[in-house]
Amino acid sequence: MTKNRTLLAILLAVGVAGPNRAQVPGYDSPYTEGTVWGFTFVRVNPGMLWEYVRSLKAEMAPIDEAKKQGLMLSYRIVVADASTPDDWNVVIISEYKDMATLDGFDAKMDAIASKAGFNEQKDKAAVVKRGDLRRLLGSKLGRELLLK
Repeated sequence: MTKNRTLLAILLAVGVAGPNRAQVPGYDSPYTEGTVWGFTFVRVNPGMLWEYVRSLKAEMAPIDEAKKQGLMLSYRIVVADASTPDDWNVVIISEYKDMATLDGFDAKMDAIASKAGFNEQKDKAAVVKRGDLRRLLGSKLGRELLLK
């Protein structure tokens, strides 16, 4: 009797929490998967926006090369008014073909940066300097959904 109740409970749970309809064969999903987007949210200190953007521009060569090689589809910097003192006022957006592109991405970018003349000491100095200009608030990775 206890086994039957346990089996019934499992069957009900599976029925209620069954597979997503988009995973069911024959179900037509309302979207297709698009590119992958990375977002880095930054709070630039008051009066430091120009200096911060200059620091980003100084390191564009590896990003431009990554775009040429197809590792990155696009790279954008968006500036907006912060809603609160702890809100972001700059978001850096990177677009990638798919999640597989991100496998081994850091090693590929390190090789590109090395060819472009960047080295670990220079990178550390730039990171320390940038720390005086801004505060990183976080980052997110998401996939674009293209509605059918």
